[in-house]
Amino acid sequence: MKFQCCQCIFSTQNFLKLLKHYRYLHNGPGSTITCNIEGCYRTFNSVRTFQRHINKKHSEFWAQYGIQREIDEYEIDIPGLGDDAMEDENVADFGDGVEHGAGEVDPAKHVAAFLIGIRERFKIPHEACNFVASEVRDIIELSTSHLTARVISALQIANVDPAAVNLDDVVNDHSWQNSFDYYSDARHLNAFIAEKFDFVEPVEYVLGRGVNGKDRCMQYVSIIDTLKALLRKDEVFAEVLNGHCSQDGLILDFCDGLHCKSNASLSEHQSLQIQLYSDDFCVANPLGNKVKKLKFSAY
Repeated sequence: MKFQCCQCIFSTQNFLKLLKHYRYLHNGPGSTITCNIEGCYRTFNSVRTFQRHINKKHSEFWAQYGIQREIDEYEIDIPGLGDDAMEDENVADFGDGVEHGAGEVDPAKHVAAFLIGIRERFKIPHEACNFVASEVRDIIELSTSHLTARVISALQIANVDPAAVNLDDVVNDHSWQNSFDYYSDARHLNAFIAEKFDFVEPVEYVLGRGVNGKDRCMQYVSIIDTLKALLRKDEVFAEVLNGHCSQDGLILDFCDGLHCKSNASLSEHQSLQIQLYSDDFCVANPLGNKVKKLKFSAY
């Protein structure tokens, strides 16, 4: 079964991919999403309200097409794309790609997705992320101990010998705690990102050596590799194929101008238009003659 975007030609056999397509490409001001499920034509201004509607009004559809049985890939909900997801948001929503249905749960993947989510969404240093991991681990440990005591007490009230019930698999399962311990290390979390995501690693170039003998370096993120990683995503590739030229004669950006349409390179259908920006900034507020040494140029 194919699911068609109500605003462009994008289609997919995975309904969750359609939701992500809406979130990334059709979730800005003025955008609307039409339900189109089981003859329903309600419209919504955000993916979150649309998903709540499906879960409430089309529960059988959501159970069949919305719950994934196996997730091999995790994708973090990207902030700042017009989604009002911060409203009534909680940390359980950070791992948008984690499984919610039946099947074996992988604590390591869930924990890694959770920690990446809070680190990247709120731009916190890894020391703070490490603190959160440690606190959550302790909470899980206390909760497990408390729950075990309550289960044993309930068994005794029901005149059931706790020794006759095999609780070892539950009581001695420390996979969640161990996962928080493991991924509290920045190296392990970054290794997870490199393995599971299209991560383009910066390349360091040595520009020269200063009078103090230290190398003067610059960091460069490959534009070609970045484009390859972006175009591997269905949502981005569909946007490139669709184009953004005005269809009603109104000038929306430079692509609708006569000079762009007459340019041999820019008017080519297969060409990719890349806009580069340059800016100088300081990471601190230095005084005196050190201000020039601490100024960076970003492109």
